[in-house]
Amino acid sequence: MSEFFCVPRWCVLLVVVSVVSHAISSSSLQADEDSVFLQSLDGQLITGLPDAGGSEFVLQRVFSSQFPSTFAWNGPGFHSLSRAPEGVEAIPETADVAFDFLPMNIDGLTSNLLYWDGVGSASEDVQFGLPPDDGYTLTLFGRNNQPGTVAATSEMIGGPVLVRTLDGAGLRMHEHRFFFLDDGDEFVDPEEGVYLTAMQLRMDGLRATEPFFLFWGTLNTPIAAVESAARPWIESRVDQLILDGDYNFDGGVDTADFDVCTAQQASSGPFPW
Repeated sequence: MSEFFCVPRWCVLLVVVSVVSHAISSSSLQADEDSVFLQSLDGQLITGLPDAGGSEFVLQRVFSSQFPSTFAWNGPGFHSLSRAPEGVEAIPETADVAFDFLPMNIDGLTSNLLYWDGVGSASEDVQFGLPPDDGYTLTLFGRNNQPGTVAATSEMIGGPVLVRTLDGAGLRMHEHRFFFLDDGDEFVDPEEGVYLTAMQLRMDGLRATEPFFLFWGTLNTPIAAVESAARPWIESRVDQLILDGDYNFDGGVDTADFDVCTAQQASSGPFPW
């Protein structure tokens, strides 16, 4: 379609996905096993999944989905329960939830978007690095379709508002925002494989979530590469890809991180206290 309109594919897709997202918004949560559920605990936002009965909340920081042939998809979704499971709390009503993309560090490489070609079916086969070429971007469209985009750089990307929470006794948040993967070439699709990014969610009055990780297999990437190889590889490295206390994302924790942290004390920055 973009070949005829001569505009970036995401501009055309945005019109389509905006309509689709309304159609999906009423779907059952039974199909949302890969969704990010957001609750709070002791003054901090937390991510995870409720059990089948909704009575317990399991902390989780790795979530997956699959890109179709359009490379635009509304998953993982973002949800929250107003009737929080035992041991956790509901997040505030009618409040904005913002998102940030975070750079990851692996073997001296720092990037907010990583790629593995998906060749292999075990975690020891996984070799994440930079995307195949310059120009690759991953965009998340937030509230009112405002975009936040990573381009495989070492920068933290402060995103816009993801969603405004709901009031009442139903779901506090039920949002399927679209992610779009682009290789910068109007006429060539991104390479098959697995794409990885890191995020955090923020709300005023609560500490941000711990970094969590989203990864997607492309349509022709074997499911074994996604779930049997990439998932355990990422899950075993959630505390190494982004070190606790590494506020400037340089792969180490030192006095420079202390300066960043204290500069944001009592502020609404990415790591508010």
